[in-house]
Amino acid sequence: MRVPFLLRADHRAERRRGRTKLGIGAAGKDRAQCSPRLDRLFRIAAHRHGRVLARRLRRFRSRPIEPDLRGGCPLSRREFTAYRRADALAARHGGRAGQAGPDAHRGLRTGALGRFDACRADAGARRLRCGIADLGPASMQPMRLYDVASLGEIVYDSHNDGMAAEVAVIVPLYNYAGTVLEALESLVRQDLPEFSVVVVDDASADNGGEHAIRFLERRRARFATARVLRHHRNQGLSMARNSGIAWSSEPYLFMLDADNRLRPPALSRLLEALHCSGAAFAYSQLFWFGDEDAIGIADVWEPERLAINNYIDAMALIRRDALLAAGGYAVLADDHGLEDYDLWCRFAELGLEGVFVPELICEYRVHAASMVRTRSIPNILALNAELALRHPSIFYPHGAESAAATGTRRATEGAGRSDRSGQRQ
Repeated sequence: MRVPFLLRADHRAERRRGRTKLGIGAAGKDRAQCSPRLDRLFRIAAHRHGRVLARRLRRFRSRPIEPDLRGGCPLSRREFTAYRRADALAARHGGRAGQAGPDAHRGLRTGALGRFDACRADAGARRLRCGIADLGPASMQPMRLYDVASLGEIVYDSHNDGMAAEVAVIVPLYNYAGTVLEALESLVRQDLPEFSVVVVDDASADNGGEHAIRFLERRRARFATARVLRHHRNQGLSMARNSGIAWSSEPYLFMLDADNRLRPPALSRLLEALHCSGAAFAYSQLFWFGDEDAIGIADVWEPERLAINNYIDAMALIRRDALLAAGGYAVLADDHGLEDYDLWCRFAELGLEGVFVPELICEYRVHAASMVRTRSIPNILALNAELALRHPSIFYPHGAESAAATGTRRATEGAGRSDRSGQRQ
């Protein structure tokens, strides 16, 4: 009998009996905690899978790999599916454990770590385990703010002199007039008393920018600074975020896409995590809503896992100095939403660390236009190959020279498949 499947069946039974809610529903509704039996089964599964995954990671680091649909993972499809299932189970239980209390499941190695300072580790030791020898590639330059500040103009600007904000929320907006007000309303409900917001209208074809201006004018007393920047022409998600960074001055920056939203304690919990840990960025577990309800697969910061997949979403609170030192958000091929993946890889190369907050405080909307629904297989191949070329010390810790040739070949194959699929359409 395999514990993961037993755990999954037991979890379904728990949900049928209504004893767990997994954070789904109204934010103020009381959520029942998991039963002792489910907790015991989870501990058994975590212990067994921890040993199995440790062996797989040792084998993974022992030979060069090639980028593929699974982000460069050398495991078989069956093994990789089991790996993702174990991650999903750990993250799902971890999100609920974070709500149960700060000391819940203390010492558990998977996603359910209770205290923020427990997520810290020595950066030098991590770099040795990851096999990163040369940090800070020559191509990585500090971000030049004047390059992006000239892409648009400020169309709305308000200040509250009595407020001193530590956090600025950057909201890139492109054709999301139907959801941007919901995202901004979630900011109004934050329990952090003072913070700023910068909306970057990336030349939207709808009237989302006007909606944002009217909303911020009505709620101007809530924010220390509220700005709306309008690009002269569409620049893509990366440059929209970089423009928001350029037009803000707060020491901590949070990236909130216009179709997502935050639960009330999001900013305060992430800021507390950064203050307690000294990490470069803080991120939480995700709750997916919209077309489907699910729990994300976020876990504690492990740089070597970036070679397998991106388990950290863009909704993170980042130190401004760390973000500028890494060069801001890079513009990747076709702008298909892996800019955050690239940024985490650069943070790992610089020896910067993240801290995981195991709580369901950030909500990701799943719909027909979501990045997870619009990425095609050729695009994934090409983007993963580009990431491998940009970060060989992450994806190929034992063979950077062969990685360059392999990544170039894969990128060419991905581009060719994309062209052929476009011709068929």
